[in-house]
Amino acid sequence: MKILYFWDSNFKLVNSIFYQNEEDMPSPMPSNATLVAPADGLYAPSWNGSAWVGIDEDAWHKDNPVVPVTPSDDDKMMASILLQIATLKATQATQASQIEQLGGAK
Repeated sequence: MKILYFWDSNFKLVNSIFYQNEEDMPSPMPSNATLVAPADGLYAPSWNGSAWVGIDEDAWHKDNPVVPVTPSDDDKMMASILLQIATLKATQATQASQIEQLGGAK
């Protein structure tokens, strides 16, 4: 079992492909691939010709701050409708159970 790690024209990691059998691997090795895995905890890995280099989690979060998402009016309306549907289904299930306990519909 082997994994090939691919980089783009800027040497940034873009993809990895798992090969169950070594004979399934491309031959020769693509010029933008390596068997060297990026280290765990490495963010924004780039290939330097012999190893993956990158930044740590804190630096990555500094460069990529979390942007709060504000739901649109349509999203809010859809959430309200879905809540109403869920409430109606729960009410229906409760009523069906009560009817059954009372001897069922006649």
